[in-house]
Amino acid sequence: MSNTINVEELLGGLRLSELHVYTLPQDKWIPFRRLARNTVVEETVSAGFVRVPHDLTLADLRHELRGQLIDEDLPEHFVFIKCVGRNFTQGVKNIQQM
Repeated sequence: MSNTINVEELLGGLRLSELHVYTLPQDKWIPFRRLARNTVVEETVSAGFVRVPHDLTLADLRHELRGQLIDEDLPEHFVFIKCVGRNFTQGVKNIQQM
């Protein structure tokens, strides 16, 4: 008899991605350009990790973030950003999150 646990069996075959969530100080965001310089990475704060299904929409991801992370760690309003060249830029427009 084995003492190992098959995590995929435990989750019923549900494939999850682990996502590390960071918050960026608002004063480092350049609103009219919708970006921040990548040098701010040292000033970001980890809000924690979430595990989400691969096919989750961004609108549903917002809900999951609120459910899995401590509310104080997330600002009331936030955008998803991605690294492009030497900048972090808003990854998607609000209408694309639906």
